[in-house]
Amino acid sequence: MDNISLKLTQQQLREIAIRAYKKGQATANLEAKDLVKELREQILSAIRESGGGEAGRGQ
Repeated sequence: MDNISLKLTQQQLREIAIRAYKKGQATANLEAKDLVKELREQILSAIRESGGGEAGRGQ
């Protein structure tokens, strides 16, 4: 997979991090693997929306 920082803007990464933080604060029973999965999905979604359609290849 290509470097994420080349596909997403700083603002997109900031928004993803804030959403993950808020979800972690709101959910008392959130496991690390669930948080990582959520972050991965949000990053891939943002890459697809920004035109980096090669996200998720090689999996």
